[in-house]
Amino acid sequence: MAVLWWDRCDDVYCGFWINWNYDAVRGSTLTLPTQWGLILVGFFALFVKLGSENLWGVICFIIHQLNASEKKQDDIYHQFQLVLRNTDSEQTFIQRLIKVAQAHKGMRFKVYRRTILFILLASVYGLGFYAVSGLSSRLIAAKDGSTVLALSPSCGYLAAPSLVNLGDEKSFEALNALVVVARNSYRKSATYARTCYGQTGDNTTACGTFVKTSLDYTTVKDEPCPFGDNMCSTKAIKFDTGLIRSDTHLGVNTKQRDSMSLRKTLTCAPLDGERYTPGWKPIPDELAPIFGVPLGTPYKIYEFGLHSQLVVPFNTGNNTAVADWVSWKVQQEPYGIWYVAPNLHARLERHMLSLRKSQNSWKSHAQPLESFEAR
Repeated sequence: MAVLWWDRCDDVYCGFWINWNYDAVRGSTLTLPTQWGLILVGFFALFVKLGSENLWGVICFIIHQLNASEKKQDDIYHQFQLVLRNTDSEQTFIQRLIKVAQAHKGMRFKVYRRTILFILLASVYGLGFYAVSGLSSRLIAAKDGSTVLALSPSCGYLAAPSLVNLGDEKSFEALNALVVVARNSYRKSATYARTCYGQTGDNTTACGTFVKTSLDYTTVKDEPCPFGDNMCSTKAIKFDTGLIRSDTHLGVNTKQRDSMSLRKTLTCAPLDGERYTPGWKPIPDELAPIFGVPLGTPYKIYEFGLHSQLVVPFNTGNNTAVADWVSWKVQQEPYGIWYVAPNLHARLERHMLSLRKSQNSWKSHAQPLESFEAR
């Protein structure tokens, strides 16, 4: 069993819980606030001290009664019984027996021979309680280097605000706050990656946020094209995490039989896009404002398979991505890895027109991002 203390119980569970990295006995843990943890430390120290003294008194009384006799005895016997009857601790008991032996000049060997077992008993008893005191202090740990049970009241994805009416002040502030959260999350992620993914990252305090500093994966080169032999310009590369356990890798505190395993594989390959496009065409006049390009700007469609989140009228047939001449000239990729999560891109496309129309109305409400970050 372990006893931990923490600064606050807002983000850490305080009370009894079981760390299922061990069994039910070794994993039994009590987490307390700091002030109660300090009180418990003092209580353990006092309990061990009083317990050892009282138990030794009981042991001495039992030995005294078992050794009592109505027969005539020598002075060594009576002195030994007197020591048993008037000893507060094992240290005092050993010291007084040594004094008794030193007082009998010429008979010291005889005295030691008759009391050596009791001296050894007192020594083992004292060392045993010193060991118990050390173990009890190890059971109580501060927050540094300890495992605690985190509370997750806000676990899950952040609910994105509605982008329908950005002219509304609340909607605009919600979007602005979302941008601030995303920026801060990116900064923290970038800092963690720079600090903890190096060879010496495990030794830094900043890398103790998660159960595992990083999740290992394997890289397989020269994989076949995942989309078909004719769609890729070269061989693919595959990244495989293997089985990731929810308890040992992700830190979800469950019994081993209740844990889950997941596996993430990612295969990347450059597509031979020019084989799947009909070429450049003039963009329709009604779509030019959506893309923010001049009238008559050329565009072309890539046809890898239907992408239903494309804007009308491109969301038909096998259309996957749309590129305009302006973006093409600045080397902006019309498709890439980000296409595996098309929802955000599609939502931004659908609301781009309403964003431009309401630009004049929400400009008056615009504030620097730092002002929302400080709130």
